[in-house]
Amino acid sequence: MIGGKDTRKFEFDHAFWSFDGFKEEADGYKSPAVSKYIDQKEVWKLLGETMLDKAWKGLNTTIFAYG
Repeated sequence: MIGGKDTRKFEFDHAFWSFDGFKEEADGYKSPAVSKYIDQKEVWKLLGETMLDKAWKGLNTTIFAYG
């Protein structure tokens, strides 16, 4: 216990970096310029396709994005 309260645990499956480390293409798309940067295409490949498939099967899915 911390400060008289039960300790709470937070778990997550993925954390992606998209704050900086990109180069802007002529069409406005931001592609990786450093290895830590994850672009939208990579997030879609890692999460989007699977989540869409599960949603079509009637399962609940959620992506929380902050920033």
